Order: sequence, then structure tokens, then C-alpha cells
Amino acid sequence: ALVLEKPELYLDEIQSKLINLGFPKIHPSTIYKYLKRIGLSLNSLTAVASERSELERSQYYKEILGLDPHMFIFMDETAKDRKASRRRRGWTNTGSDSKVIKRFMRHTERFTLLAAMNINGFIPHACMKVDRDEDTVDGDLFEYYLESTLLPVMGNFLRGEPNSILIIDNASIHNHNHIRNMVEGVGAKVIFTARYSPDINPIE
Repeated sequence: ALVLEKPELYLDEIQSKLINLGFPKIHPSTIYKYLKRIGLSLNSLTAVASERSELERSQYYKEILGLDPHMFIFMDETAKDRKASRRRRGWTNTGSDSKVIKRFMRHTERFTLLAAMNINGFIPHACMKVDRDEDTVDGDLFEYYLESTLLPVMGNFLRGEPNSILIIDNASIHNHNHIRNMVEGVGAKVIFTARYSPDINPIE
């Protein structure tokens, strides 16, 4: 029950918590063997936001159904805290999905990159580094990135050209109507992913 409630615990942390619960000191290797014996295994953890909507996710899947993946161009901002390391493995029932329900957190002191990729990987000339000492990633900077960096590499949707469908998330700086007008102005199309669903956007 302890490790399923907090699957990211290390063995020595499990040991300490058991001692706090009144158990004798149990060697970490014994704890490990016991957890394996009762059907638990260490798996990579996938963070799942409690705020996400399954309805929005199903609507997104319907919108991209049948489209040529060569037409997709995925875009996102990455912002990493200097201390951005998290535990990626935790104890789960063998064979089950490895998910941790948590709210998305924001941190200061970040390195930021506006990036785009397609079916072949990242598109270097469609990526832009942001100097956080000089700029803030807001609506104005994002529009500048679209105009100067991303839109020039996009194709024409009606002609079925590669990179002609922009897949983008629902971040607050993404003014949906304005972005849609800008993208459609160069003959491309935009599809917004479901909120709090990084797992359905390959660039994540």
C-alpha cells in the first residue's frame, strides 16, 4: 500500500517509512525481493495531469484521424528548471500502466526553447532559443516566432504538402483565433491538442 501510494520512493526511503510505522529495520535488498515477490516491478513513470479531459482527447483524435502524418508539424515551448530532475521510475503492479497523478508545476530560472519537429525529427531552422535574461515568452514573442521562424517552413494544406498541419497545445500564450488566422494565412492548418495531454503530442 505504501509504495503504490508513493511509487517513486527509493528503497531506503521505504525502509525509513516502515521504521516510522513501527516495523523493525529491514534491509533494502529484502524490501526489493519482497516487492518483486508480491508482483510489483520498477517501471518508467508517466505523469498524468488530474485536470485533463478524456472528451477533449477523443475529439483531438477524431480531428487527426486519417490525416497524412507527413503533413504534421509539432510545435512546443520547452522550459527547464536548473533543478529539473524528477524520478522517472516507480513501483507498480506488473503489467499495469505506470502513471502518477499530479498537477503541473511551474518553476523559475528556466532555459527556454521554441521548437518544431515533423515525422523526420526536429527542424533546426524552425527552432528558436529564448534568452530568459532578455525576453519573456509571451503572446508577442510567440507571434514573432511564428512569423519569423515557423510559418516560413510550413506547406500548403489543400495541396497536401508536408508540414502543412500545425499541431500545438493549449498554452495560455496561444491566442487561438489569432494563431489560426496567421497559420491559415500561409495556406496551412492548425489543430490544438487536448489540455494537459503532453502524451498525445510527440514533441513532448
